Amino acid sequence: MGTPDFVFLQEVQDDDGSNNSGNVNSEKTLTALSEAVRERSGVSYKFAVIDPVDGMDGGQPGGNIRVAYFFNPEFFTLRDPNPGSSTDPTEVLPGPELKFNPGRIDPANVSWTNSRKPLAAVFDTKDGDKVFVINVHFTSKGGSSSIQGDARPPVNGGVAVRQAQAESVAVFLPSFTCMPHIAC
Repeated sequence: MGTPDFVFLQEVQDDDGSNNSGNVNSEKTLTALSEAVRERSGVSYKFAVIDPVDGMDGGQPGGNIRVAYFFNPEFFTLRDPNPGSSTDPTEVLPGPELKFNPGRIDPANVSWTNSRKPLAAVFDTKDGDKVFVINVHFTSKGGSSSIQGDARPPVNGGVAVRQAQAESVAVFLPSFTCMPHIAC
């Protein structure tokens, strides 16, 4: 894998894994992963994450999976950290800036029920530029069949939900490009 400046993590479990304790915190999980990477590569990643509501983001029961970021602090810093909660939707403000950084995109949308919510964040570079990132993990394609299998036409499980999730993220994106100083 080398040592990229950003790593988009997906299916990060809470600190006690599949133990259905009600715990949603992932600080220990992400710290242990960062330490393991540091031991092998020498890079000490920092992370950005929003922990979910217990049992609301899918995955293994009790695991409370979510998306997160690793970033190399030698090159990036989280811009004005102001994390939203797991239920607070972030939005793009003039500048552009994010209302919550990091923040979840449209977490109340029914297409994200029992699924990982997308996480937006903005980082400052060492050179003073801003970098906006979005980590999206669409719902699984569980229940799908092989395109070479017996089912004709093939079963494309989850396609309607994935489409709705993509549309939810697509609604968020134009707010970056339609700011007063940027032509739409």
